[in-house]
Amino acid sequence: MGGVRPAALSESGTPTAGERFYGWMYATRGVPLVGGGPQRSLGGANAVAAVAGIAFALVGGVRPAALSESGTPTAGERFYGWMYATRGVPLGVAALVAPLAWSGPAGSLILCAAAAAQVGDAVIGVATRKWTMIAGASLLTAIHVATAVTTA
Repeated sequence: MGGVRPAALSESGTPTAGERFYGWMYATRGVPLVGGGPQRSLGGANAVAAVAGIAFALVGGVRPAALSESGTPTAGERFYGWMYATRGVPLGVAALVAPLAWSGPAGSLILCAAAAAQVGDAVIGVATRKWTMIAGASLLTAIHVATAVTTA
């Protein structure tokens, strides 16, 4: 619900661009979803992708204006930044650990959930015309999905 009605937490009653950005970032994090050689390389790429997701979630929590480019963050923007971080960090850690801890459907399901969150980020990038967000989230989606397929 946080991504749908960010005005409910805005100080002015009208959400700022930063509050809308973090409201949608929060909403995409709350959506529940259902060896060697190339696999080793893919595992390394997945680890880098997961760490990147964790890093962006932490930046969103600590310095929300760095991602939303809104200048001085409002209380609502800081709130949504922390909401994004509290979901993005555990999901990133799960995506990092899943292929190592569980082969098969369990690990693949976690990676698919991480991929779904990245799809949400790419859609937000399209809506806000942030091309680097579109490219980065699309790349991370592809890596998570490819890893999920190879570990299934």
